[in-house]
Amino acid sequence: MKRNAPLVGGPTTKVPWPPRADMAVGWVGAALLFPFEVLSLQPRSVGLIATVFALFAALGSLVGLAVAAANTAGARVGSTWLRACVRASPSLLVTIVVGLRLFDGAKASTLPAAACAPLWFPLLCWLGLAAAVGLAQAYVTTPRRRLAVALALLGMGVAFEWINRNVQRSGYFDVHTMLLVSTCVAMGLAVREFDAAFARPWSPPPSRLTLWAPAALVLILLGFVATLVLGLQAHASRWQVATQGLHTRLLVRAVHAGFDFDRDGHPNVLGGDDCDSFDALIHPGAPEKPHNGVDENCDGRDDDVAAAALAQQRLSQKTMAAAWRNSPEVQQQLAATATMNLILISIDALRADVVDASEASQKLYPNLSQMLREGLHFTRAFAPSAGTDLSMSGVLTGQIDPYATTKPTLAEALKRSGRRAYAVIPTEVTRYVGKPLLARGLDEYKELVGDLYERDVGSHSTSGRTTELGLGLLNTHQDKYKEKPFFLWLHYFDVHEHDELRATDKRVRAALQTGAPLSRPEKYRQLVTLVDEQIGVLLNEVTQRNLAHNTVIVVVSDHGEGLGEDRRLPQNHGRFVYNALVHVPLAIRIPGIATKTIDHPISLLDLYPTLNELLTGQSASVDGSSFLAHVLPGAPADLKAKTHPLPLNESDQFGVIAWPYKLLVRRRENLAELYNLQTDFAEARNLALQEPERAKAMLATYSALPSVDVNRTARGRLARNRTALRGAQPQQPKPEQR
Repeated sequence: MKRNAPLVGGPTTKVPWPPRADMAVGWVGAALLFPFEVLSLQPRSVGLIATVFALFAALGSLVGLAVAAANTAGARVGSTWLRACVRASPSLLVTIVVGLRLFDGAKASTLPAAACAPLWFPLLCWLGLAAAVGLAQAYVTTPRRRLAVALALLGMGVAFEWINRNVQRSGYFDVHTMLLVSTCVAMGLAVREFDAAFARPWSPPPSRLTLWAPAALVLILLGFVATLVLGLQAHASRWQVATQGLHTRLLVRAVHAGFDFDRDGHPNVLGGDDCDSFDALIHPGAPEKPHNGVDENCDGRDDDVAAAALAQQRLSQKTMAAAWRNSPEVQQQLAATATMNLILISIDALRADVVDASEASQKLYPNLSQMLREGLHFTRAFAPSAGTDLSMSGVLTGQIDPYATTKPTLAEALKRSGRRAYAVIPTEVTRYVGKPLLARGLDEYKELVGDLYERDVGSHSTSGRTTELGLGLLNTHQDKYKEKPFFLWLHYFDVHEHDELRATDKRVRAALQTGAPLSRPEKYRQLVTLVDEQIGVLLNEVTQRNLAHNTVIVVVSDHGEGLGEDRRLPQNHGRFVYNALVHVPLAIRIPGIATKTIDHPISLLDLYPTLNELLTGQSASVDGSSFLAHVLPGAPADLKAKTHPLPLNESDQFGVIAWPYKLLVRRRENLAELYNLQTDFAEARNLALQEPERAKAMLATYSALPSVDVNRTARGRLARNRTALRGAQPQQPKPEQR
C-alpha cells in the first residue's frame, strides 16, 4: 500500500487510504483551529475549555466521517471525473442547508434566481469543488506538485478564516458555518498533502492500533452527549461564547438549531432553557394560559400573575385617564385640537443621540434642534423594533403585532374624523414593510424611487424630492384641505442610505463638504443635514401657507443605527434591541401647547393612541398607551407618574423596558441582560446575575404582552401582507419616477 497517496491528487491506487486515516483529516483540521479559539475566550475555565474541545472534536469527527465515506465510495469508481464528483459530494451536506436560507433576507430574496437558490447553489458548489478535485488529481504527479497543492489548500484555509473573522461577523450564520467547515477541511487536507509530499506515514501501520479511530469516535460521542447536557450551564460561559468565541458561537448555534425540534427559537441543550422541545407554543417568553395544566412560559408555574397584574395596571390607568380626559378643561383643549391638521415626519434610521438640543447639534441640524426646542421633546422614546417594518407599522397602528389587526390605522382613524390623508413613501419601505398596511386609509400617496440603478442601493438623495412631492400633494388638494383638515406623512430615507449614497449626487457632495474620506459615523452625521435642510423647507412652507396655527407636527425616527462603536451591534440595524438601535428622537409641536422636555419613557406604539385622542377626541383600544397626560397641561401627578412596560422585539433578541430597568434576551444563546437605564444608559453593566429575581419577573411581564413573529423572509412578508389585507383595500398608485 502506498503511504503517500493523497486525498485529492496523485496517481490512483488500487488500495484506498484506510477510513481511519481519512478520519484524521477532520480531526487535524479541528485541532489546528482549536487553540486559537480557546485563546480568544477570556477568562478561561476548565468547563468552558472542555465544552469547546467537545464541539471541535465533534466537528472534526463529522468532517472525517464525510471524507472517509466519500473516499471509500470514490475508490470504487473507475472514471477520474466521476470519482471527483463522488469525493466532492459531502459538500452537499452543508451547501443544501445554506442554500435553503441564504436568500431569505429582505434584499437577497429579490435577487435574480433567489427563489431556486436551494437547487442551484448546492449544485454549483458541488460541481465547482468536483472540478477542483479533478484538476488536482490530474495535476499531482510528483512530490513537488503535491507540495504546491498543499500550499494552495493552506492558503484557502487561511483565506476562509480571515473572511470568517472580518466580513459580516454578526450576520449570515449559515455562510459563516460553511466557511468554518471549509477551513477545517482545507487545513486537514493541507497537512495530509504536506505529509504525502515528504513521504511520511500519515497513519500507523494496519497491524497497530487498528481500532484507534472507532474508539476515538465512541469517546468523542460520549463527550459530546455529556456536553449537550452539562455544557454552558453558567451564564458567564454563554456570554463569553456569544461575544468572544467566533467558531464556538457558530458551533453552538448549529447545535441549538439541530436540537430545536419545534423550531420556536429556544433550544434545550448547551444551556438552553426550553422546557418542551417538541411544542412551539411552550418556551420562555411564551404567553401563559393560566390553570390549563401546562407551563407555557417555562417559569415553573401554571398561573399568569404578571398578566393579571398588567391587566389591572392598564385598567387602573385607563380609568384614571378617562376621568381626567372627560373633565371640562380637557374637553375644551381637545375641541381646539380636533380641527387641526397633522404632519408626520418620519426619518429612517436616525439615532436619538445624534440629534439633541445641544449647541453643537443646533449648528449642524438647526431645524431638527428647533423642533426639539419649540415642541414637546420626549427624551426617552423607544422604538418597538430595530427595523422599519415593525416600528413604522407600530406607529401607524399602535399594535405590537401591527399586521395581525383589522383595527383602523392612524390614517383610517383620521380619515373617519373628516380628514384627507396623504403620504410620500420610498419604494424600499413599501417593498419590505408592505403596501397593504401602509396605504390603508390614504386618499393618495406617492412612491419615491431612490434605487434607480440597483435594487435596494440608494442611487441619489431623495430628501428634496420627498418634500417636493409632499407639498405637491397639498397643492393638488388645496381646496379640499381648506374645507377640512388633512394628514400628511413624509418618510425621509437619506439617513438610512448613508453607507450607499456617493458624492456623485450633488446634494450628497454639498452635505459632505469635504474631499477627504469620512468614517461611517462622520458620513452618517453629515447626511442627517440633508433631511434637516428639507425639514426647514417644509416648516417654512407651513408658516407661509398660514397653517402653523392649526397644524400638529410630529418628528420621529423608526429606529436607530449601528455605527461600529459596539461589537454587540449589527453593521446597520435590526436583529438586536440595544439602545443604539431603538432609542429614537421624538418631538411634537402643538399650537397652543407650551414647550417642554419630557423624560417619561414611552414607546412609539403610544404615538397612535395619543394622536388619536388629540385629533379625534376618541380613545383607541390598542397595545400602546396614550401619553396625553404629558401633552396637555393640568393632568394629575399620579396619572403622569404611571408607567407601563415597553415591548422590544427583534429576530435575534427580545426584551422589555419597565423603567428604569431593561431586560434583553437572546433566544438561541439563552442569554439574559438586565440594565438600569437610569444609571447605565450605555448598557455596559449587566445586572442579570446580581438580580435574577428581577430578571425573572421582567421576563414574566414580557410573556404577558402580545407576541409577534419577526419573520423577514419573502414567505414571512407574503403572510403578513395577506393578514394586513383583511383591513381596508388600499389604492395602488404608480411609483413616482425620477
